[in-house]
Amino acid sequence: MQINGTSNKNTDYSRITGLATGMDIDGMVNKMLTGDNMKLDQMKQGKQIEEWQQEAYIDIINDLKEFYNSYLDILGPEETNLMSNLAYSGLKVQSSDENKIKAIALGGAAKGNYAVKVLQVAETARKQSDAFTEGTDLNTKLETLGISNGTMKFQVGDKESSVNVDNTKSIGGFLSDIRNTKLSSDSEDPLGNHINISFSELTRKFTIETKETGATETLSISGTPAEVLKIDGSFTGKDAKVSIKPPGETEYFESKTFNKNIFTIDNIQYDIDGANVNDEVSIDIKPDATDKIEKFRKFIDKYNSLIDKIKTKVDEKREYKFKPLTEEQKKELSNDEIKRWEEKAKKGILSREASLSSLLTNLRETFYSTVEGAGLSAQEIGIETTSKWKDGGKLKLNEAKLKEALETKGDQVQKLFTQSSDNKNEKGILQRFKETFNSYIGSEGVLIKKAGYKDTRWVTNNDLSNKIEKRNKSIKEMQEKIYRKQEKYYNMFAVLERNMNNLNSQSNWLYSQMGMS
Repeated sequence: MQINGTSNKNTDYSRITGLATGMDIDGMVNKMLTGDNMKLDQMKQGKQIEEWQQEAYIDIINDLKEFYNSYLDILGPEETNLMSNLAYSGLKVQSSDENKIKAIALGGAAKGNYAVKVLQVAETARKQSDAFTEGTDLNTKLETLGISNGTMKFQVGDKESSVNVDNTKSIGGFLSDIRNTKLSSDSEDPLGNHINISFSELTRKFTIETKETGATETLSISGTPAEVLKIDGSFTGKDAKVSIKPPGETEYFESKTFNKNIFTIDNIQYDIDGANVNDEVSIDIKPDATDKIEKFRKFIDKYNSLIDKIKTKVDEKREYKFKPLTEEQKKELSNDEIKRWEEKAKKGILSREASLSSLLTNLRETFYSTVEGAGLSAQEIGIETTSKWKDGGKLKLNEAKLKEALETKGDQVQKLFTQSSDNKNEKGILQRFKETFNSYIGSEGVLIKKAGYKDTRWVTNNDLSNKIEKRNKSIKEMQEKIYRKQEKYYNMFAVLERNMNNLNSQSNWLYSQMGMS
């Protein structure tokens, strides 16, 4: 026999039934334990509520993290990311030849037609060998190329590396050795992290270049094998430079130099990676924030949905008459009935929860507070909280006002949302959002400490898990107590049974002595 998970250690025959007394011993023992079993059920119900609370918290944490990753993470998806410069440009760009020069207008760029001429494209520090004889491929041995065993030295910027050349290896093996050679004996950094080296079976040429472009990139190659291959020498990269005629001007203005082919001038990001020197294109910039409005609309819809969910949990009233079902109660119900009951039992389990209430308050205040230095407020660009206090700080959007703001002063709108500062009053709305989210769902966040979360140190050692563990301990102690009481009661009835058996035996003997049957 097993009572609430505790096995019976000493089985007694007298538990089968009250043979001598005619009493229902099991039934009587169960009645005597009714109060204790009710307490045990209450403990289990309390544990179930705490487990449901933990599940509800984690569900909210998941929603908050999804919102953060979509809209507040600089590495988030482009279609939702509001920390990116591109989210605040209400301008469309058209290039006369995007194969040569592409452009993106950021917030604050001047509208109109630009003429852009390429003066210099940024290049790597690079060396290419002469073509080798026909038939040379990656399987060709180095000795076939006239190379003897030796050492090649590479210097990339201030980093040096020596490569041992084995002329019995193929060109493919030679390239692999160069890529995998460490910068020094005590370094784990391979040369391949700093240069690209290849051999084309089409042109039959070696090409070696630095990973990065720009005039500060330098590459030096020396050693007899390098001389034979005609790739020895010192090489320097080049910076990019363009000449631009802005809207309303009749003359070109030369830009400063840039170490990459993607650079920003006057809030316009240019990409000249596909261009050649003297290539010229026209860039036309017009106001059009249609796609950005859609991004903000999705942000507000998602935010309102999040607020609504949390506020519903906080405002929901408990239906105390619907307690978690006991195992015995579940046996009498269908699966659908159990599901409907538990839905009611779960209502209000986060009612008036202080940490969720404070989260709502902090988020609501974020949109009310002024961002110093932005020159704009959320209300001025068409984003404000609804007038209904019951909405809990939901937002509403005036699309026409936001569209105008993005198209005419996108740089200011960007400051309003993303401005960074050590001064709390100067931080942008989304920077404040990030701080609030981190304080609740960061690695040391309030909700994380309360309910735990994967990949944090609080995954098991959190407030609710500790409560559940304490509850498990109390349940186990109660089960042991019930078991001991049960043993005591059964032993009492066993004594009664033995005495009754003895009395019956004596009575039967007396009857037999008196000749009575």
